[in-house]
Amino acid sequence: MHLKVIIGNLAENQAKVFYKPALDLRFKFIIGAVREKQCISYIIPHDSGKAPNPWWNNLTLGVCKPVIRRTAEENDLIVGLSFRGQRLVYVMYVAEILTFGEYFHDPRFYLKKPNFVSNDSRRWMGDNFYEPTGKAYIQHVSPHHVQNRTQIELQRLMDIDLSGLNVLVASLFWYFGDFGPELPEELSFLRIRRGHRLSGERGMLAVERYVKVLLGNPGIHGMPKLFNETAQKLKHLHGQKQAKA
Repeated sequence: MHLKVIIGNLAENQAKVFYKPALDLRFKFIIGAVREKQCISYIIPHDSGKAPNPWWNNLTLGVCKPVIRRTAEENDLIVGLSFRGQRLVYVMYVAEILTFGEYFHDPRFYLKKPNFVSNDSRRWMGDNFYEPTGKAYIQHVSPHHVQNRTQIELQRLMDIDLSGLNVLVASLFWYFGDFGPELPEELSFLRIRRGHRLSGERGMLAVERYVKVLLGNPGIHGMPKLFNETAQKLKHLHGQKQAKA
């Protein structure tokens, strides 16, 4: 069972939405053998800079896609595709898997905490906004708080996010955003309509050949497609204080 309590309002520094999971444990499959490395592909329906968040030295996937975040392992390759799978949005190697508590308190990821005082709207898209408090969590004001979104909708998003249990971190990544290359025919096996697709080590090797040989240097090569649109929807929060560290 989940215990959920909602208090406060969106005009405050913290939305104060609390969530208590039945099990606050990092989920792992135990099958008696080490599984092969996976190539995991999925469609990104709304690429705003929140999920994934490509800035401040590491690409992170801390919200949305809960099944991927629960089941991915270190050294897996994750590929995000544009609508209908026509273009690459990003490719990441999973270097670290953190709990929400580890992520929130790690000083390396301070800049990924949403900061609506900043005039740099990239800071508004931070995905580091779940603070553990005992056995529950506070959802700080975040890019989830677009204008006119209700507390019920925020709670639903919180349930989805926290059900993923983990935050995936990559220091080696290629992020293209709205300027991604068309998916070549040799990688057409990555396409999927819903959920995600596992392509195993063979798929991983094919993607590696493509990104390392043809795409050149890793890092950020474009901006999220919906970045400006989402920033407009968050403008009502501009000037609010940053969530406490």
